[in-house]
Amino acid sequence: CSDRKLIPLAEVLRYHPSLEVLYLSYNRLASAVPLGLALSTNTTLRELHLDHNRLTSDCAIAIAQGLSQNSHHTKLAVLCLNSNSLGDRGGAAIASMLKVNTSITTLQLAKNELGATTAQMLGESLQHNVTLLELGIDQNPDLPQEEKGQILYLVRANRAGRYLLRHHQQQPSHATPPLGLWPRVLARLELDLMYFFLHEAPSITAMAITT
Repeated sequence: CSDRKLIPLAEVLRYHPSLEVLYLSYNRLASAVPLGLALSTNTTLRELHLDHNRLTSDCAIAIAQGLSQNSHHTKLAVLCLNSNSLGDRGGAAIASMLKVNTSITTLQLAKNELGATTAQMLGESLQHNVTLLELGIDQNPDLPQEEKGQILYLVRANRAGRYLLRHHQQQPSHATPPLGLWPRVLARLELDLMYFFLHEAPSITAMAITT
């Protein structure tokens, strides 16, 4: 399927007032650049499924650019790109987009020929991004295992409430622990996550443990 054939659909994505979910998986798409560009203005789409196609780095770059330009207005929460051919260049573009995106909670990038550059960018972006809760990066043999572990660790920290801590740290007063943080952390009983929050805010952690 060529870019030209996707242009009408991209126009729907750009201007449709209520479209929230778009499934285009298993369609042998060779490119979806127009869809990526349409994301620069779309404010309604919540899920975009492009799994099991033939998409390359150009499509990933277009999606990343669209979402970056529209970072304050996009509502896209689920982006599925499993089993394509995004490559390390495309994966790095998507990873870099996460630095400014606060809407995506689920990102699937399994089986996409990702490598060290993508891992590096994911690690950098997740130092800033606290809203990504699910990340699929399996079946990428060139992805360094140590970096992969650290990336998934930060995603787990997000699920445990890192966004609550970040919001709390931005407030004028840090007198009390952020409401709802410790029940989330303690419920998982993961010692490494507890250590993460101890390291992030030792004074708040000590106060929470003793109260």
